[in-house]
Amino acid sequence: MILALHQDGKCLLTSSRSWQYTLDGPIVFDGMRNGEHYDAARELPGWDLPGCDCRAWKNAVIVPPPPGTLELQQMPPCRICAVYPAALKVAPRPDEEIYELPLNMTGWARITVRGPKNSEVVLRYAERLNDA
Repeated sequence: MILALHQDGKCLLTSSRSWQYTLDGPIVFDGMRNGEHYDAARELPGWDLPGCDCRAWKNAVIVPPPPGTLELQQMPPCRICAVYPAALKVAPRPDEEIYELPLNMTGWARITVRGPKNSEVVLRYAERLNDA
């Protein structure tokens, strides 16, 4: 069991080798500034429910922590504060649509997708379309 404690004795993080993981899920890439690549064809129905067949999954590996002191960071939680509908700005090609929001912000896109199985949907966020 790994237990990380703050200076005041509060538990910040706990883990053990009983945790399990698989590399076969739908998230094939995730990067803070480079987005997430999600392959819906690799979804694992029921992975988060009791009775999941996780026999092929592996147990977590305990590794040494990075150097430094683990410190609690007080940050407000991410919450939905407003919902802004996007308006179609331009469709430069038959397979491409560009939508504009009323302001520059941080947030999540909620989309509904219809199309043939194994189609690719690419979402890119940008402050402007070109350098001008």
